[in-house]
Amino acid sequence: MQLTSFLEVSQQPIPTPQTSIHWVTGVSDIHSHTYQEFEEFFKDQLELNRLTYLGYGMNCYRECAVTSLGVRLLSEPARNDMPEFCLVIPGDACEYYGLEKLKFLSCNLRLTRLDIAFDYFPLSPSQLKQTIIDGNVRTRAKRETLHNHNKHFAGHETTYFGSRQSSQFARCYNERGFNRFELVLQKERAEKNINVLLDASPHQAISALRDLVDFVDGSVSQNRAQCPLQPWWEDYIQGVQRGGVTLTPKPEPTLERLEHWLYKQVAASLSTYTDVKGFPALADVLQTGVLTRSDWQESLVATTRQFDVQEWLRN
Repeated sequence: MQLTSFLEVSQQPIPTPQTSIHWVTGVSDIHSHTYQEFEEFFKDQLELNRLTYLGYGMNCYRECAVTSLGVRLLSEPARNDMPEFCLVIPGDACEYYGLEKLKFLSCNLRLTRLDIAFDYFPLSPSQLKQTIIDGNVRTRAKRETLHNHNKHFAGHETTYFGSRQSSQFARCYNERGFNRFELVLQKERAEKNINVLLDASPHQAISALRDLVDFVDGSVSQNRAQCPLQPWWEDYIQGVQRGGVTLTPKPEPTLERLEHWLYKQVAASLSTYTDVKGFPALADVLQTGVLTRSDWQESLVATTRQFDVQEWLRN
């Protein structure tokens, strides 16, 4: 397939950004209401007669109720530090219920995922892939996260960009007959970009998109910060600036935080394993841990050591 050059893209009419919300996930802790009251609230807002309980859970929740449009209400968290319930509204349901309903529901949730769709995007999946390979982007996403997937139907393809484990990544696909670029915001970044949903303006959506990627002329300089934007990209973003969303830095690892995590997340499993396999097996686990420590764990040992586990294992 022959790729369209940047010159050809820039000579084509640049479409006005058409944005929409294509996925919403939010969580909430129940304080003044019962779970049943929350369930009835969402059933009323989603215009449902009933929820179908699957008899099993997902995403670390033990219970899952689902609607005909795939909306999931998750409850009974497996860990005490998790929110009491989670609402998942996938793409088809977002399109069905519309923006005003999504805005109303989101006011009762803390967002943990927000997908923003840019329809009729100027680049096809193949063009996006080649643009990144050529270095004509300014982004924090690593090059090795780039991959694409050719669908079973001729001409259908998807390009993925960014790590799914990060706070933001993207995909571009054409299976609907046009190029759709989807920006996926997760965890704290989703909540900090809630204005994309509440304001419902392409301005807010583009601002969030520019926090992930800018398309530049990489031939000007190896320093991408000094490269000018591509003309077609300047036309598309219409002068909108980057959102500049900053995330709360992860807290520094401390012995107290490590102890809290061990007692809360590991103690029960470790006692069960030792009861079944005995202390020699526990010694093997500790030896593996010694060999696989990260830099911050070695630093914590060096600064707070009270016991030498390696000497104990040797004896």
